[in-house]
Parts: sequence; C-alpha cells; structure tokens
Amino acid sequence: MNKKWLLYLLVFIVFITGITLATIYFKENPQRLTSVGNETEQKDEYIDFYKLYYSLAANQYTKTLTSSDIKKIKNEIESYGSKKLIENSVSIYDIWLYLEVMSLLELKPDNKELLLEYINNLYVENGFYKSYSEEEKNLEPQNYLLSTKMGLEAISNLGKELPNGKQKEISGWLTENFPNKLDKSDKLSYSDLYYVYLLILNRLEESSKMMNQNDLAYIDDSLKSENDSLIKYIVVTNVSLFDPNENLDIDVENMKENLMSLKQDNGGYPLFGDGNQELSDILSTYQVYYLFDFYNIEIDLDEKSHQFIRQNINDSMNSLVINGH
Repeated sequence: MNKKWLLYLLVFIVFITGITLATIYFKENPQRLTSVGNETEQKDEYIDFYKLYYSLAANQYTKTLTSSDIKKIKNEIESYGSKKLIENSVSIYDIWLYLEVMSLLELKPDNKELLLEYINNLYVENGFYKSYSEEEKNLEPQNYLLSTKMGLEAISNLGKELPNGKQKEISGWLTENFPNKLDKSDKLSYSDLYYVYLLILNRLEESSKMMNQNDLAYIDDSLKSENDSLIKYIVVTNVSLFDPNENLDIDVENMKENLMSLKQDNGGYPLFGDGNQELSDILSTYQVYYLFDFYNIEIDLDEKSHQFIRQNINDSMNSLVINGH
C-alpha cells in the first residue's frame, strides 16, 4: 500500500497516534485517568474506557468478540451515558477514549453539547488544549501536544468544526513552538512528539506536510541507536509515514521474533518482557497486534489470547459482561 495514501488515512484514524506518550500517561494511571490534586473516588458505576477502548481495538485483529458480546457492551455503554462520564471525568483523555469507543461500536454519543462544553473549557487562547482544568497553562509547549491532538479529534468525533479563529490560534502556536522547541534529550519521545505535531498540523491545514530532511536525518540516526523494543517499533512505524523518501524501516523478521518472545502465559503482551505475566497490559497487547497487521505478520492467537481480551473488557466494567466461548 502506498505510504502517502496511508498518511492521509492515519491523519483521521487514531489507533496509534501519540502512542508512546499515551503509553507513559496511561500506565501511570491504569485504573483512572486523574489529574494531580483533583482525584475523585471511583464510583460504583464506573467504566474504565482505557481498558475498554484498547480491548475493542485489539479485537479488530483477533475477532474475539461475537455479535452477542458486542451487543452487550453497547447496552452497557448506552446505559452509562456521557453525562455520567462527565461526572466521573477529570481529563481530556477520558473524553477522547469515550468518543473512540463510541466510534468503534458505531454508536452516537448523547449530550454532545455537554461534551463540547467540557472540551472548550480546556482550551487556552494561546492556541492549545490543556489535559485537565487545573493544569497550568505556562508549561513547556510540548506538554500540550497530545492533549491538543486529542481535543481536536474529540471535536471531530462530535461532528463539529473548529471555528476559524481558533484554528488560526492553534496554527500560530504550532508555528511558533514546533519543531524547534521540542526537547531532544529523550530520542524516542522527541520522535513521537514530532509525529504528533505533524498530525495536528496536517489535520488543521488538510495538507500532506512531511518531515524536513535535517530533522528526519536526526531522527533516523537517533532511532538506530535505540535498542529494539515495542515502543521503538511503534515510533519508527509512526514516523515512517511522514518520511517522503521512505528511508526509515524495520527489520521485520527481527521484530517478529522479538515481539513473539514477549507473549506471556496469560495471553497478553507487556511493554518490556521479563517473564512476569502480571506486566501484560491491554495497550501493549493492542500495539503488538497492530504491528503484526501493519507488517503482514500472522498473529499468534490461542484461547488465552482471546480470554485476555475478554477479561480486560469485563474488568473495564466491573462486571461479567461477556463469558468465555
């Protein structure tokens, strides 16, 4: 498949956008997505949209869930409703996950105006979206890249258009700060932040802006010096979509061997493999399945693989929604 076509497609699909940053954030907040100084007690009726979203995303590759399973999940989500989400929510990540789940399930969110108001209240006139209401607005600009990307995608998923004035403000903020102000101390993070920056820019300008050659050469050299890992494979795959000369590549056979060695006894995959199945998580498992599909590698599935997804879905709703088959 032509990489430029893939670029246009992935600008509007969110399965792997900013995945390294999301990995860092979500792994620090596995049960709830909470802001510092604004934690709320988990309600009895609460859905973990992090686990649910990545379980459903993984299911697209594993085909674990039956039509009956999907129907049960839809009923749970519709019963929960977006108003309850707002009551329990503390960040843009909650809203983004909820809307992505709705999209995967082909459901329409209720209370659209309430969701839009929540998102708009996180907007700063400098040209970016904060992660949560209490977050400071004078942090380093790169701190707001992922939340801005998610804010824009959430608005799009609500079927709304960004006002021209706000679009100009965001474009101006991007031009002023990126990519020159990105921190290069962490090579993987720098590469992924650059990727998120380009995703936002291409969404706003509806263009196909690629990486310039100097930045691309730096990223290429940086990534080559990094040890092979799941995060590295994801970042290289992301960045390669913005490489006009298609210089970035992966040793697919070596990647396949490394990723397959990560699989744990419970059917899931961890971010780093050390033989402890408790480190298996649904985000890393989804990432592995995504990479296998992207590079046309046959996915190693067994009953434990399917059960891992079912268990994560049940855990996300604190109830036995689906049974084993």
